[in-house]
Amino acid sequence: AGVSLPRATNIAEPTAFASLTTGITNSFSSLDGLLAGVGSVAPGAPPILMPTDLLFEYDSEELKPEAAETLKKLGTLINKNMHARFTIEGHTDSFGSDEYNEKLSLRRAVAVKEWLEKNMDLREADIRAVGYGKSRLIAPATGSIAEQQINRRVEIVISPN
Repeated sequence: AGVSLPRATNIAEPTAFASLTTGITNSFSSLDGLLAGVGSVAPGAPPILMPTDLLFEYDSEELKPEAAETLKKLGTLINKNMHARFTIEGHTDSFGSDEYNEKLSLRRAVAVKEWLEKNMDLREADIRAVGYGKSRLIAPATGSIAEQQINRRVEIVISPN
């Protein structure tokens, strides 16, 4: 009873998308940088951007096998920073209904949370999962599937424990 959306597995990144996201991605923390000690893992730090196209197929909440490397890095960061609480926020593009996208974004956030708990031995209390659907778009809702790639993302927000 959800909206049937076209599936795309290899979406080319047009030049317009690349130029759109250049300034946007600068407002996020780098997972690799935080692991290397560059930047603060403190409450109020910019969230960590994890584009869902790297974690999930289009319109799916099943984690891709190749997502494991990035998720291991995230789990390591969480384990090194037990003083902080990590919230996994799922986001979608504007295609489909509000209800469908809210549920998809939550299922994606929960999939990341459950993977971390199972594979990185993290406690459930250390991680929270929420889904925002299409309520917090970065790229305009009028864009194509490729142009809205940045909207399909998971953000990791750090707050006081």
